[in-house]
Amino acid sequence: MQLLMMMMCGATGPFQQLSAEAIEQECGEMSRALYKLSKAFSDQPAPRNVADRVRRQIEKFKANQALLNVICNPGIRDRHWKKVADVLFTLWNV
Repeated sequence: MQLLMMMMCGATGPFQQLSAEAIEQECGEMSRALYKLSKAFSDQPAPRNVADRVRRQIEKFKANQALLNVICNPGIRDRHWKKVADVLFTLWNV
């Protein structure tokens, strides 16, 4: 549910409310379930394509799991976010 909530909100909400571990677990569970669905729909191209497409989206999302682990860390304080913002501002204005 954490992953779905994050995807539906467009990742615009506060990251402190998300659990990176729960999202990682959900990604794995959803990926496995979609793999099984893809196999179950092997003789039905339309539903199989939907399952494959969603599974690919989840796999792309999983590539960002390390970043999500960092930004969802409850130890991140406002001073850390300020440093991140300063670095990003500097990079974008070069």
